[in-house]
Amino acid sequence: ATAIQLDFTAFALETCCDFVSVYEGTSASGRLLGRYNGTTLPPRLFAEGDALFVTFTSDASISAAGFTATYTSRTTPLERCANGVDDDAEMRVVHLVGARARASRHIN
Repeated sequence: ATAIQLDFTAFALETCCDFVSVYEGTSASGRLLGRYNGTTLPPRLFAEGDALFVTFTSDASISAAGFTATYTSRTTPLERCANGVDDDAEMRVVHLVGARARASRHIN
């Protein structure tokens, strides 16, 4: 992949102690793209390259609904433009729900 796009579609974590961290690359030593908690839906994230690393940290004291995210593997380069990034080149989508993943294919 040339880039990976991550979209959160649901997000409800404990504000003080639970968070999701997203890194570019294959580990937490990669560039941090963002760290999110609470109930505000995180923004669309883009990682250049062929790897995106997501961690979920919880203190397990309070249960919330959690999060759902979808990532898209792109085979075309990201195009920078005045209002952000052109994201019209979806190829493969995987839906993440907590630690489980379910894959589906989109044919253009």
